Amino acid sequence: YGKAIGLVEELTENMSELEKKQAAINQYWDEAIKSLSEMGLSEEDLTERTELYTQAKEYQLKLLDEEKTAYDKLVEIQKTAKDIMTGIMDKIYEFIHTPYEVKLRDINKEYDGYIEKIKEAKLGTEEEKDAINKINIARTGEIAELDALIAKEAEDASAKDKLVSAYRTISDKIFELTHTPMEVAIRKLDQQKQAYLDLGMEIGIVNKWYDLQIAKLNELNPELDKTTEKLKETSKTSGITTDQLNKAFGGVVKTIKLATATLSNFTK
Repeated sequence: YGKAIGLVEELTENMSELEKKQAAINQYWDEAIKSLSEMGLSEEDLTERTELYTQAKEYQLKLLDEEKTAYDKLVEIQKTAKDIMTGIMDKIYEFIHTPYEVKLRDINKEYDGYIEKIKEAKLGTEEEKDAINKINIARTGEIAELDALIAKEAEDASAKDKLVSAYRTISDKIFELTHTPMEVAIRKLDQQKQAYLDLGMEIGIVNKWYDLQIAKLNELNPELDKTTEKLKETSKTSGITTDQLNKAFGGVVKTIKLATATLSNFTK
């Protein structure tokens, strides 16, 4: 008898709150209906009251079922809201952390989930401890792989940056060797202007600075014109024709003035 009572108590403990309420309603009305036979009622009254009690029981069970439906819907809504907030928090975390930190978080979340499942299984103490230990060993191994991958990516990125820098240096040298000093100066101004814009500086301020720099470069043009005139005078005594001088220096002057004017108009 004692074992039977213990089994009933164990089953009751494992019942949900809804099942407990259903059992209580059924027990109450079943006992009430059973007691009717002990009240000495006529067959007609007994049938009538039994029907009323049965209807009362069914009504209470229906209300309980409606209560459960409403509760389940509320739980579902709360779960949806929780999932949405979890997704938003995950996105915020990704915005303010490095890819490595995000991946590390994902690894720990995954293995923490495994440990939760082990605890829910309610294994023996030693068995649970051994399982959790193995999970953490696997976690440590995956984090080590992640660290190695990040180190390799950093190494590759560094090598790539060095190669890009070398190409840029060679390109600059070639440009300097194949263009006039004025063209080189304008190119450097263009590069500096773009660097300022990339930093987020206001375009109006950058354009003002650029125009002032171009104006300084334009001051060099008259000096170049003076040098050309001196060479022309020299040509009178050396036998070099004006046409030859124009071909030799006119193209350079025109190129410098054209590049300067174009860039100045571009930045207005």
